[in-house]
Amino acid sequence: MNPFEYYSGQLSVKETRANTLQKQINNLSTLRLLSGCVLLVIVYFAFKYDTAPFWLAVTGSFIAFLYTVKRHGGFKDKHKLVLLNIKLLKDELQAVEGNHSAFLAGKELMDASHPYSYDLDIFGDGSVFQMLCRSVTHSGYKALAQLLQSPYASAEEIAQRQAIVKELSSNPDLLQSFRITGAAGEEGVKDREHILSWMELEDSFISKPYLKIASVVVPLAAIVFFVLSIMQGTFHLGLLLVLVANWTILGIHSKDIKRNHLLVGRSAKLIDKYDSLLRVIASSDFQNEMLQRCSVAAKKSLAEIMQFRKLVNLFDSRANGMVGPLMNSFFLFDIYCLLKLEKWRAQNRQLLSAAFDYVDIFDVHASLATYAFNHPANNYPAINPEQTAIIAKDAKHPLISAKAAIGNDATIGINERFYLLTGANMTGKSTFIRTIGANLVLSYVGVPVPVAAFTVPLVRIYTAIRISDSVQDDVSYFKAELNRLQRIMHAIKDETQPYLILLDEPLRGTNSTDKQQGTRSIVERLIAHHAIGIVATHDTGLCDLEQTHYGKISNYHFESRVEQDHLGFDYKLKAGCSTSNNATVLMRLMDII
Repeated sequence: MNPFEYYSGQLSVKETRANTLQKQINNLSTLRLLSGCVLLVIVYFAFKYDTAPFWLAVTGSFIAFLYTVKRHGGFKDKHKLVLLNIKLLKDELQAVEGNHSAFLAGKELMDASHPYSYDLDIFGDGSVFQMLCRSVTHSGYKALAQLLQSPYASAEEIAQRQAIVKELSSNPDLLQSFRITGAAGEEGVKDREHILSWMELEDSFISKPYLKIASVVVPLAAIVFFVLSIMQGTFHLGLLLVLVANWTILGIHSKDIKRNHLLVGRSAKLIDKYDSLLRVIASSDFQNEMLQRCSVAAKKSLAEIMQFRKLVNLFDSRANGMVGPLMNSFFLFDIYCLLKLEKWRAQNRQLLSAAFDYVDIFDVHASLATYAFNHPANNYPAINPEQTAIIAKDAKHPLISAKAAIGNDATIGINERFYLLTGANMTGKSTFIRTIGANLVLSYVGVPVPVAAFTVPLVRIYTAIRISDSVQDDVSYFKAELNRLQRIMHAIKDETQPYLILLDEPLRGTNSTDKQQGTRSIVERLIAHHAIGIVATHDTGLCDLEQTHYGKISNYHFESRVEQDHLGFDYKLKAGCSTSNNATVLMRLMDII
């Protein structure tokens, strides 16, 4: 299915629907105004003539007015949801064209100390995370980020991820429904944490028998005294006793009531949101075992969560300035709600947490599946845990649009352990390194990647590409680079697992002699361990490493060419050592020298 055609077709349908709803809203607004005016006129005549037909007419017109108000509100809610759908479809159309700026970038997740995420543009503006993320819950957002920060898994687990992504990506209607439902719901950053904390609390109300008795006796007494007051035509003293009893009991337990309301009462919108998301998951039949578990769990939990949703919404109504005080004064409203909530909690302690977890699983894979759907030309990689080699055919960078990206082949770990990559400025060395690294991360995550074919081993990724100094922490650029290299060297001492090491222009913060000698030593130490990778450098003097370490290091390069009054680049990887330089040419073309 062509994603552009799908989103365009859906957008046309939804825009038509939005226009229809707007017309209905306008008509209902007029009808609501007319019914309100009619009601006022009939009320006027009812008071003037005070006859039964007029008062019956008042009742009828009032019901008609309420009906138009309700219908108007219902159509406005539908219109709001359709407008949200339109926005999301427009965002996806931009994403298909390579513009992901409408989505969350995860800037706060950027971490220069992470083994690879900072160098491979995993987080931040224009990042892999921004390209993938369609999370509709805070926990799903965090889970997706965690997956990108640590995607390592067995070949079987990665195959399972791929299977889930494949099935979900074949159902874009379901993905859109889940996304719209989640985007329409409200969720505070701490809501889930609060409600799960409440689930772990000890029962402080149902464990007290007198509260159960009081929750029945006190409201009954209030009703009896209300009836007696009406019959006598005067305020019955018993009502005062009821008021005193209510507020005494509530005062004794006020601290526990406030704590419970803080944790659960204010999370009503979160429960509404997850209830709606679970309904979307439960509405589909899946082939994949994990998705089946999500669907079955959603179906089983819906009835209980619906009951919990009603109880939470009821308890939250205590915040109403009129309802709460009135109900608490005569009917021990807070105590009644908390007894019901604690009873539900006692019967369903594990249900809510499990339901949240299944929504998280679906949320993460819905993001991955949307990416897969949006990139039909991508291919799923083959995971080969039996060898330490990356075999790529026509590999392109996932963040460069398909129209502009140039693909390259690579066989790192087949004929050699490391590529020594040389080439002049702007020829494509850094992009190639990031292409291999970013595609490997995406492969482990379980999505298809922009390659004709990609066979990858199970390796740990470490990079030193983009080094960041810190004035605040008194860390110089060179010291920051040494710290990064030190972490890599310490990591590869663990020979129980293989590594992919990606270095771009190591030791650039020192003089040329130190740089060449130091880079040579780094490469020689890397090949002594269980690692494969790429080391990019401008220093062609290092190309003799291919002869001195034959079968372990091979020279590859990117070239530039001078074409009349400008430089040309083909961005194609070639065997051998680079022979071209372009810095002087570039400065001359830019009128620097």
